[in-house]
Amino acid sequence: MTIKRRSRNVSEPSSTPAKKNGFSLISDKKLIQLYASMFKCRMLEERMRLHYGQSRPRKTDGTASCQEAALVGTAIDLLKEDTVHASNLDFLVYFIKGIPLDQLFGQPIARFASRDKGRSSRLSTCLKLATKAALAHQADKKGQIALAFAGEESVLHPCWQEELHFAGTNRLPMLFVCQEKQSADPISLKQENKDGDLAQEVQSCGFPRITVDANDVVAVYRVASEAIAHARKGNGPTLIVCKTYRLNEHSTAGSRKQAATLQMESPEDHDPILNMEKYLAGKGLFRKQLKASIAADFCEDLYGAFELVTKSQAAETSP
Repeated sequence: MTIKRRSRNVSEPSSTPAKKNGFSLISDKKLIQLYASMFKCRMLEERMRLHYGQSRPRKTDGTASCQEAALVGTAIDLLKEDTVHASNLDFLVYFIKGIPLDQLFGQPIARFASRDKGRSSRLSTCLKLATKAALAHQADKKGQIALAFAGEESVLHPCWQEELHFAGTNRLPMLFVCQEKQSADPISLKQENKDGDLAQEVQSCGFPRITVDANDVVAVYRVASEAIAHARKGNGPTLIVCKTYRLNEHSTAGSRKQAATLQMESPEDHDPILNMEKYLAGKGLFRKQLKASIAADFCEDLYGAFELVTKSQAAETSP
């Protein structure tokens, strides 16, 4: 799906705090843009849940909470000519890419309402569409790329392996992004490394696999920027694995120390938005007024989008 960029979705507030000493290859403007985009994604998902009558996520839901870094870090700098396909959380990916809010609210989003149904079919369709788009981009020779997002359930799916091989063999201008949750339980970890680690698989496909901390948007952005540039130059695809950690409910005695260590950690340690606030504060780029300004402006955008959709729907149903 090719969509136009809407700059207001990811713009920074007009005023920012005084800058402290520090150096980064990423500009201060981009750092704030990354933070603002993640914060807006979380607000948007909460609003969409209310829109579809879900007050809280189900266990089977692919909620974006704590996944914003992976979504924003990889998609924020895509060009309008690039294509993006997602088997999960597609409305957030398209929002980051620039689709207007009223278009998101004005169309049924079945994937959001019932993500636990038809996952395999959606994944297969997503990957095939992304591959088809990448072939077209390769033929055009204009530097466009195709980006494919998939959840953690995709890692061992046959269509995933098939598309990885095809993309590597044909050196397609693609970026594959998947979520991979890592267990703190050594027994589960051993099994996951045996069944879910794609390192050997991707090496056989002839292109790099990069693992990155899914709670660090700066790290994700740096890796994605390099991978996108790599693809635009005709050097083939890259797989980015955004890794998070989970505790296994059936942890063994041997894993109690590790499990206790993770349980002692604050939820903030695994929240990319709060982590980014700390990072910005260390550079003198964050204060509460910044967050309040982003929230106020985006709430206005959300309200305006719903107003447009409501009026449009009323006009369609009126005699």
